[in-house]
Amino acid sequence: MYAKRIVANICLLLVNFLLVAQQLDGLPTKSNIRKLDLKPGFSDISLKLSNGDAWPMKLSIPHKTIKEKVPLVVALHWGVSANENKDFMNCLMIPAIDTSRYMIIAPLSQFHSWWENPKEKQLVRLTSLVKEFWPVSQVIIAGYSDGGTGAVHFASNHPEQIDGAIAIAAYYRLASYKVPTYVIHGVRDQLFSYSRSKVILEKNKQKSQRMEFKTSETLSHYEACNYVNLLQKGLEWIEENLD
Repeated sequence: MYAKRIVANICLLLVNFLLVAQQLDGLPTKSNIRKLDLKPGFSDISLKLSNGDAWPMKLSIPHKTIKEKVPLVVALHWGVSANENKDFMNCLMIPAIDTSRYMIIAPLSQFHSWWENPKEKQLVRLTSLVKEFWPVSQVIIAGYSDGGTGAVHFASNHPEQIDGAIAIAAYYRLASYKVPTYVIHGVRDQLFSYSRSKVILEKNKQKSQRMEFKTSETLSHYEACNYVNLLQKGLEWIEENLD
């Protein structure tokens, strides 16, 4: 009986995995990107994908977007298990970003890491189409924790998709960042070691043309909402270093 129960649980996990994988096979399409109503203000949207599934995301559009191009922040939320970007947006991104000057799009990871397929492919397609069809002057990718890891991954592996990257409290690998990249990490980070991060980032800075590494002496990993001022400074630095 116990063995049968284990087999049943394994089968259930496999079915769930296959269902999730199937849901994420879809990609953003030109027609559905163009159909989205870029009305000023904040909204929750569901972008229809090529396989018919919906990709939930939050959108913030400044009023002047109708008249002129503005920079876009692609905001990547923390964590893959919670799969929620409400707190991420309300306590960190919205307070830090001047929404009268910036457009913001914040998709859900749907329980996948931002730098791994299929989510990576969806982000590549999304940024490509947004640059083509929306009134966007530059694309800056910014994220916290898992989202920050995704941001530096794009800075290293997909520089053609973005103009700058900001990573906060992330996990870093040896890499060369090919666009202006601003990294923030707290000494008291409990999840991703500051000492390890510093060693990696100092090596990455030597390989990268334009990279800035800022340390918080007081903040830990689980104080994301207190990184607002540091994120603001990161955006200012990105603006100064954009081509």
